[in-house]
Amino acid sequence: MSKRIMVIRIRVSEEEYEEIYHEAERDPESRYRNGEINLSAYLRKCIFRGGEGWKEEVYRKELRDLTYQVRKIGVNINQTVRQLNSGYQSQYAVKELMELMKEIGRQFEKTKERFQQIDGGNNTPSICCPDRQEY
Repeated sequence: MSKRIMVIRIRVSEEEYEEIYHEAERDPESRYRNGEINLSAYLRKCIFRGGEGWKEEVYRKELRDLTYQVRKIGVNINQTVRQLNSGYQSQYAVKELMELMKEIGRQFEKTKERFQQIDGGNNTPSICCPDRQEY
């Protein structure tokens, strides 16, 4: 990457500046190492990658985290079903299975809330079944 020595100046209203600043705050990649907001990096990113590309990356990370959590819960479900099938502690196993199913629902809801925070409540991807039953 070459040095950035060229300067481009633009004029914006106070409202436009606040909107740009707010969006840059929400973008985790547009920060200096000390955590301060780097408006230049955010604007370059918007120009060269499109304005909302960072959201896709955050969505991917959240979905990877969700997949990991559900996979861990799935292992526990398999162990619980194995206990049920063997007749070992069947009452406990049924309760454990129900709790694990509730945990999956909580994980989906938590991820959905994170998406809504990222997206400001607009156009949030549907990650939960609309007719999901409570267990």
